[in-house]
Amino acid sequence: MMRIFYNGTDITAACCPEEAIYYDRTGKADSLELTLPFGERWISWGTEEGDTLRVTRDGCDTGEMYITAAELDSGKFRVLATAAKPKCRKKGYRVYSGTMLRICARAAGEGDSSFSCWGVEDMALGSAVRSGETPGEFLNRLAEYAGAALKTCNGAFRMVGIRKAQEREAIQTLRLRGEQPGVRYLRRFDLGTAKLTVGTGAGQVSAWETEEGPGPEETVTGTPAREAAPAGVIARNLILTKNRQREELTVETAFSPGWTALGRIDTEGTGALGGQWILEEVRQDLKNGRTRGRMVRVI
Repeated sequence: MMRIFYNGTDITAACCPEEAIYYDRTGKADSLELTLPFGERWISWGTEEGDTLRVTRDGCDTGEMYITAAELDSGKFRVLATAAKPKCRKKGYRVYSGTMLRICARAAGEGDSSFSCWGVEDMALGSAVRSGETPGEFLNRLAEYAGAALKTCNGAFRMVGIRKAQEREAIQTLRLRGEQPGVRYLRRFDLGTAKLTVGTGAGQVSAWETEEGPGPEETVTGTPAREAAPAGVIARNLILTKNRQREELTVETAFSPGWTALGRIDTEGTGALGGQWILEEVRQDLKNGRTRGRMVRVI
């Protein structure tokens, strides 16, 4: 059964939503889209920024969502909410110093949010500049340097190491066929790099996907690394971040509340359809009980 909470009050009995879509994702904050009939009645509530919304169904919980927009359109009331707190939408400029994880905690605190991490190694940085970015945008950039993905859920930031996530046991093993409805495979030949070089004031440090593999090369400047050791770590992590986007698998299935972003899914199928994958985004249709997961291959 689906339950809806507004500012902590259960309003399930007062409404029958026409649509309730929850996005559990990496990089961007989790979000919720709720559409209700009798829009004139709902708009009279006087929805304000910072009001909270939460929806649950059969083990799936959106967590606390903060309303960012409310719309009355053709008699329907549509609410958009995000897991990022209102202060996290403010862009800012600041120079930080210290280790990466301490910098992350300070930036998250400026958005009135907590920060945690799993499977992420700390590293010393000379300084890091937040240049016209929201706390989430800044932390997402640092996550790529750390070989991690950023989750923004329930008003908090969490950084998860990609390599550790890839080592976890699979949530589920799926058998797939190419003609199966709801299955889409995409191979991008224009993405990825064989060699990535990070420039520092002390010189350049490179990382290779293979020892001497041919392919496109890329040079990155402007990272917080000032010495060879952290520059080498960043180079290895960035090449992982870029190359894992080359293969994408999307699967739509019956309602699967256990599917969450950064969870692992294994597949059995011919050719490219088989293998190990990491969920990048999960779309939960809480009204109709359907799940769609977009995932990238474990590398």
